[in-house]
Amino acid sequence: ARPAFRRFAHAVASRLQSVSKPRMLAIGDLVGMIELLGANELDTGQYRQALWNRLFFPLNVLAMILVSLPFAFRGGRQGGRGLSTFVGLSLGLMFFVISRLIKGTAMLWPGPLWLLMILPALFFGVLGLLLLRRL
Repeated sequence: ARPAFRRFAHAVASRLQSVSKPRMLAIGDLVGMIELLGANELDTGQYRQALWNRLFFPLNVLAMILVSLPFAFRGGRQGGRGLSTFVGLSLGLMFFVISRLIKGTAMLWPGPLWLLMILPALFFGVLGLLLLRRL
């Protein structure tokens, strides 16, 4: 009976941990929690932020691909490969820092949460398109 109880306790603990960490929940579970918390007039901020993170993740990946393409297709005979790599890595690091900064402070800023969550992807996507056009 002891091993069965341990498995049950572990399952309950992992379920509670996923509820306390909204980023671990699936989109459907996030929507359900937002509705449940909203119906009980509780704060839904963390769950809404996790939902927008999930929904905009493909856009973030696309923005990073657009930023990296100009550095991948740059001519090999022009030289400056090290500088190209440095600039590409710096842009990737900037995207990471800016998106984490916005995600960490999004609940403090006025305005729609979805707009704040999509800003880094939009900025770096446009930057990537401009760099591709220059290529």
